[in-house]
Amino acid sequence: MKLTRILTGIALTLSLASLTFAQQGATGWTLASVKGTYVFTEQGDVGSSTPFTGIGVLMLDGSGNASGIETIQGPNGSMDVKITGTYSINVDGSGSLVLTNMASTTDTDGNAATESFTTNYKFFPASKNTELKAVRVDNGAFIVSNFSQQ
Repeated sequence: MKLTRILTGIALTLSLASLTFAQQGATGWTLASVKGTYVFTEQGDVGSSTPFTGIGVLMLDGSGNASGIETIQGPNGSMDVKITGTYSINVDGSGSLVLTNMASTTDTDGNAATESFTTNYKFFPASKNTELKAVRVDNGAFIVSNFSQQ
């Protein structure tokens, strides 16, 4: 049931993004078309029933590089994450983000540690190019993200 709601939400988000995109036209999209600073939220599940939510800021530099910060919340608590990565955009306005996330954590003995993980997204521009609607495309992740340009 929960998976059905998540998949329905993803389908609705992509449908709305595609509808907005169709109204904008499909020519002239470049890396610079989505350049800017975006505040974002994301939510969903990792695995079959592990809830996930996050909020952060992501900067796209117009040359295919991404950087930012995020606070994520899961069943084991929250953590702050530093983000670096790359993005690409297709002529039709759809695009991809590949992000490396570096989290500073503390183990059970109180020792500082760094955890690194990669996340992959597919996105469509929306709202006259001021938003990106995205879905995480990692196996086992059912997460929808909304990026709003500042």
